[in-house]
Amino acid sequence: MKLSIDSKQLKQATIGIEFVQKNIPKAFSAALNRVGQGVKTEASRQIRKTYDIKHKDIVKYGNIKVSKANPARMEMLLTSRGPNIPLIRFKTNPSKPPSRPPKVLKASVKRSGGRPIPGAFVSSMGSGHVGVFKRQGKARTPIQELYGPAVPIMMGEPGIAEHLNDEANKRMNKRLDHEVGRVLGRLKIT
Repeated sequence: MKLSIDSKQLKQATIGIEFVQKNIPKAFSAALNRVGQGVKTEASRQIRKTYDIKHKDIVKYGNIKVSKANPARMEMLLTSRGPNIPLIRFKTNPSKPPSRPPKVLKASVKRSGGRPIPGAFVSSMGSGHVGVFKRQGKARTPIQELYGPAVPIMMGEPGIAEHLNDEANKRMNKRLDHEVGRVLGRLKIT
């Protein structure tokens, strides 16, 4: 038995290999970018499972960004920068300035339940800003606003960070198969 390959078949195989070498990095970067957006959404979801905070406040104060990957730079970074979040943005009782102040204000940062904060009160400033405040001494002023943790701190909590890492790996495996299949589906060898 004798097998031989003609020059046309060799040329087609070479074109196919060049096509794959050129387009597979694009598939990897596309997969990374899709995974990044999904993990960003998952980060907000996981934070809300652990903390008594709304999605809009995570977006407003968290500044969660996904750096885009490209064929030259095959990495995706999920970063968050932001200040501590005013305590009023978490679950507080009362949540608005009451006509008659309660004996003790209760606040819940984590979903484990609220706890009393002696001496704290909800007030509206002249600018219209509503917050949870506490006097610094016995006099009426000065007062200071109370804050909860920042979004980067919430994202870095061990349970949340581990979940996000696992979720990114799981999504990357699934997404990479899809993107590579898409690239190979465009390969036309005649």
